[in-house]
Amino acid sequence: MPAPLDAAALGRLRAQARRLSRRPEEAEDLLQDVLLAAVVRQRYEPAWLAGVMVRRAAFVARTAARRRHRETAAAAPADAAAAPAAALEAGSAALAAAALLRRLPAGQRRLAALAAHGLGAPALRWLLGIGPAALRQRQCALRRRVAGWNAAERALWAKLPELALWRRDPRLAAGPLRRALRAAQRFVPALGAHDPDGHPLLVASAPHAAPPAGN
Repeated sequence: MPAPLDAAALGRLRAQARRLSRRPEEAEDLLQDVLLAAVVRQRYEPAWLAGVMVRRAAFVARTAARRRHRETAAAAPADAAAAPAAALEAGSAALAAAALLRRLPAGQRRLAALAAHGLGAPALRWLLGIGPAALRQRQCALRRRVAGWNAAERALWAKLPELALWRRDPRLAAGPLRRALRAAQRFVPALGAHDPDGHPLLVASAPHAAPPAGN
């Protein structure tokens, strides 16, 4: 069994945590995270522990920066006078777009909602459980139906991707996210996505367990 940390090694780790943190309480949290990782992995080599701490500190800093950016944007809009009207207009457009979606047959409605969130053909086929030919037929039928709407409805339809609830944050690095999701998908057949903070998410098309234990 590897030897646990002695007082000198713990002191060096605590000093490193303070250098990587803005406040003493953040340094203590960082140190505890690294010690927990050491116990779980049963690894106490100084170089490994230092690397874990640097990576954990970078992750915490990125998450905090994105949270501050969102909070600042929400608390101080660029044009405070126009913000209520803009929010009302956006809300009205979202309600109108939802009404348009409800007018579609179930299959076309699912296709439109998923495509509005930026999913490509492979993801659409997988989630809908259809092949390439069936997807093309459904897309053609959807286009024909939309072509029969009036000009205002077609203009709102064109803005549907702007009203989607989830869009990838361009500030997030896509490469590391994609690699993490692909590694996870080797064990779980699922669609890969992420939350606003960049945490990977896997969405399965079927429950992973039988009811009532499934989801």
